[in-house]
Amino acid sequence: MKKIALVIEWWYPVYGWGQVHVDYLSKILAKDHGFTVDIFTRKITWSDAKKYDRDEITEDGVRIFRVWPLAIFFNGYVRLICLVTMTFYLWYKARSEKYDIIHAHAMLPGIPAKIVWRILWIPVIYTVHGTMFMDRGKKWFSYYVEKFITCWIRYDMELSVSWKILQYRNRNNNIQIIYNGVDFRKIQAIKIDKKYDKLTFLTVARMDWQKNHQIILDAILEIGAQFFRDQAIQFVRVGDGLEEERLSTIIENNSIWDIVLLKWKLDYEQTIKEYKKSHFFLLPSLSEWQPLTILEALACAMPVLATNVGDNAFLLGTTTMVSCINHEI
Repeated sequence: MKKIALVIEWWYPVYGWGQVHVDYLSKILAKDHGFTVDIFTRKITWSDAKKYDRDEITEDGVRIFRVWPLAIFFNGYVRLICLVTMTFYLWYKARSEKYDIIHAHAMLPGIPAKIVWRILWIPVIYTVHGTMFMDRGKKWFSYYVEKFITCWIRYDMELSVSWKILQYRNRNNNIQIIYNGVDFRKIQAIKIDKKYDKLTFLTVARMDWQKNHQIILDAILEIGAQFFRDQAIQFVRVGDGLEEERLSTIIENNSIWDIVLLKWKLDYEQTIKEYKKSHFFLLPSLSEWQPLTILEALACAMPVLATNVGDNAFLLGTTTMVSCINHEI
């Protein structure tokens, strides 16, 4: 029986397409192919003060190991400390479990996976879900970290959810593109009573500068809030993240809570219901690779308006009722 170690920083309650990708992958490997699958991730304290620090076994037999220290996810110093503890714990478990493959998921897990490869010579696959800082092109410290992990470290195989990996000089020769997908049947099974009464534009994304939520607020304030009230137009935002407090303050200070509705940490079913209750999907990101949210919106038969970054134009190019705008506008 094959044994596989999946290494990922972001794990539930953090929700994003990286987690969905690994979640589906682990279930398919364990349930459909009979592999032993272990997921290595971090101990996390979330914004609701709840602790996610215990190891667990899923109903499909996937074991989830959470590595010390316990902290909020976005603490940069803790992320660096966790690199060390993750490396030692992965090495410790790999010695006893004798994994056939270590599969690391961007970004930082590529480092402990490669170190364990060097010690135990276990083949390493590395999946890139996006390169936020490299795509921006600004030579910050984070830019060089992403470039080192993504392009300078040599893996047995490098996977990407987007062709964008090919635009960077890379020491890896064995690069494969495997696009994301959605469970259409699962989405279709989720029902709603009716759509919102107001014309509703939905955005589903974490709150950080990459997702560019500020442009929506700027547009509302530039046009004037009364216009949106008169035309019965509203915007629904699903997600959380580093800019949650700042964006909430802008909404509160400008008294536009009735126009911009913020919904935090909805589960999968409730998120799909928001797609189906809304009329248009907006994704104003400054950088993307292959956003799962566009696939989910299309699966819900929604018109999509997205910035022309990453695979957005590729995903929307053959779809009617869809527009792509340049993110520099």
